[in-house]
Amino acid sequence: MAPAATPQEEVKLSVVAPAPRQPDDAGVGAAEDPTSRRRKLGAILGTAALAAMAFMAAVASWSAGQEDVDSAAMPRSLAPQNNPFKDVPYYVNPTYAASLDSSLASAESLVSETLQSMKVVPSAYWLDVKTKIEGTGTKSMEGILADAASRPNPELVTFIVYDLPNRDCHAKASNGEICCTYLADGRCDYSAAGMCESGIAEYKAEYIDKIVGVLQKYDGKVPIVLVIEPDSLPNLST
Repeated sequence: MAPAATPQEEVKLSVVAPAPRQPDDAGVGAAEDPTSRRRKLGAILGTAALAAMAFMAAVASWSAGQEDVDSAAMPRSLAPQNNPFKDVPYYVNPTYAASLDSSLASAESLVSETLQSMKVVPSAYWLDVKTKIEGTGTKSMEGILADAASRPNPELVTFIVYDLPNRDCHAKASNGEICCTYLADGRCDYSAAGMCESGIAEYKAEYIDKIVGVLQKYDGKVPIVLVIEPDSLPNLST
């Protein structure tokens, strides 16, 4: 369990690390020799740990400069006993609601009723690429928070932090955009050795630091939960 935060170190968001999803079989390939597999396992476990530390360090750095923010404006705690999802209204992304309209146009009967009810169901927004962080519309983290902040009573907004270096390894359906080592064609070289120093640096500078920058703009204005999705780990078995 993480040590209790001091008043200077607490932040106005909650970080929740869920159990990883079950891996799919999209990345199943030819068998590897045990030595090679152990080497890859160690490298990617190291990558995930370093990436998580980069994320927490960035959040801690941001929170250290927040002493002048009204501490009564919103809860400032990472304590595990505090449930940020309890008894709060949730933000519904209008872009998601609008995306159902094309299906509604041709739906009938029970299907139509179900789709209509889904338009008011809240959902987390996945930050699975860097381009979804900054922007003005509700297809970006920044735009979503701007929309939530504009409402009389801002609702809880949830984001999935999901762009680890070498993400999902060879899982073709979801492999990521940041590599520990790049091949000449821009794809990840999953066989490269090392501790992913350049990948972690890119992850921090071009992904995590941008997230922190957006959070700073809406600190104290919108309740926010960040869920860290460590989906690279279960895919090690595929």
